[in-house]
Amino acid sequence: MKTLTLWFYALFLLPIEFCAKAQDSEPIKIGLIGLDTSHATASTKILNSGDVSGGKVVAGVPQSSPDIESSHTRVDGFVKTLTDD
Repeated sequence: MKTLTLWFYALFLLPIEFCAKAQDSEPIKIGLIGLDTSHATASTKILNSGDVSGGKVVAGVPQSSPDIESSHTRVDGFVKTLTDD
């Protein structure tokens, strides 16, 4: 799990930090496409927590895969979690 977290940070969050420090202005607005897995809620929690400077999730597209039952049946729950938090 630590390796996965490190890769996530290195590939997605670190570039946001560098951009934000370079601009030193308003946060970069981030949109998520596909809200059918727990990755959407976990990523949003990390980005909006303040631990990562410069990025904030402000929009999401509740896309799912219609041919994968676990995808299209869970998207509403993840959308509710994201909008309630």
